[in-house]
Amino acid sequence: MMSISKTAQHLSISKPTLYRLMKDHEIETHPHGVRKLISDDDIARLESLVSKKSEQQSFLSGTDDQSSSGIKVSTGNESYYLHQLLADKDAQIQHLKDQLAKAQDTKDELYQGLMGIQQQMGSMRLMLEEPKKPFWSRLFG
Repeated sequence: MMSISKTAQHLSISKPTLYRLMKDHEIETHPHGVRKLISDDDIARLESLVSKKSEQQSFLSGTDDQSSSGIKVSTGNESYYLHQLLADKDAQIQHLKDQLAKAQDTKDELYQGLMGIQQQMGSMRLMLEEPKKPFWSRLFG
C-alpha cells in the first residue's frame, strides 16, 4: 500500500491527475491514521491505465512512428490502437449511460416520495380545517 503522494510519484503523474483517475475508475483509498493509502491491486490497475493512456497519446501525437524526414510511417499497430481506443471510449460511454440511468431512477423515486408527502400534507390540512365539535358534544354525541 502506498500513500497518494508516493503513488503519484511512482506513476510519474500529478496528484490531481491521480485523483481524477481514481474518481473516473472508482478506486477507493483506505484510511490509515491521517493518511490515505491505495492498495497494491489498485496501484497495478492505475499503472495499466497510465501506460495505456501514454501509448494512446504517443500514437495520436505520432511520436512512435516518425521517420527521419518527419513523415508519419504507417504501421500495423495503428488499427490495433484505434480499435483499443474505440473500445475504451465505448466502455466510457456505457459507464456514463449507466450512471445516467441510475440518476434517472433516483430522480423518479424522489419524485414519487415527494408526491406521497404532498398527498399526506393535503389530508392533514383538511383534518386541521374541519370545525371541532365542543368537548361535551364529542363525549355524548
